[in-house]
Amino acid sequence: MKDKEKNEAKNKGSKSNNNNLSLWLSVISLVGVAAFAILWICNVRPQSVVSLDSFVGVATGLIGIMVTFAIGWQIVNAMEIKNKIKEMDALREKLNAQQLDLQQTAAAAKADSMFALVILEQDIRKNYDHAFRYCMVGLFGCISIKEPSSTNIDVFLSRMEISASKYTPTTPLPQELYPYFQELNRKIRSSNNYTFIAHRYEPAFNLFMSKAIAAKNHGNKH
Repeated sequence: MKDKEKNEAKNKGSKSNNNNLSLWLSVISLVGVAAFAILWICNVRPQSVVSLDSFVGVATGLIGIMVTFAIGWQIVNAMEIKNKIKEMDALREKLNAQQLDLQQTAAAAKADSMFALVILEQDIRKNYDHAFRYCMVGLFGCISIKEPSSTNIDVFLSRMEISASKYTPTTPLPQELYPYFQELNRKIRSSNNYTFIAHRYEPAFNLFMSKAIAAKNHGNKH
């Protein structure tokens, strides 16, 4: 809240300074135009008290001053645009960080829900194929987090190993689950944290899939 208030005060001060500068430049420009007009009127009158040389000199000086102010105003605008771009970049980085935090929170919540399902299917219902699938989903949620919990990863890997060893299929898996397992396996392997789990994950996954494929081939023979 304090940072937000400081930024708002800073933005208000910057806007106030820009408005004051804009007002002063506008006044100076108007004064220059008015002086130029007065000199022009004095020069074109029949009984002019201003010589042509004086008029040209003063007019040239006024034009130079106004051009200088115009260039200065463009520089001020360029600096203001640069500052706005910096603010937008900072805001974009903040939004990206918040989005990443939300994604990590969602992944962590999904991992927690998958762990509850693993306990249900593995310990109570003894459906080891379901438990193995939920282990894979939960494991993927864990390793997708920027700072994954090694404890949670170890729990899911241990549960995967148990499910793979105890899985004794009496009927083949539904056909649609084979591409599902393969796609989930691809996502896990493509994770940046995969190297830390490969030595335990690959044997468990290969054991489970070998049993599932053997049951599928046996079912096709009959």
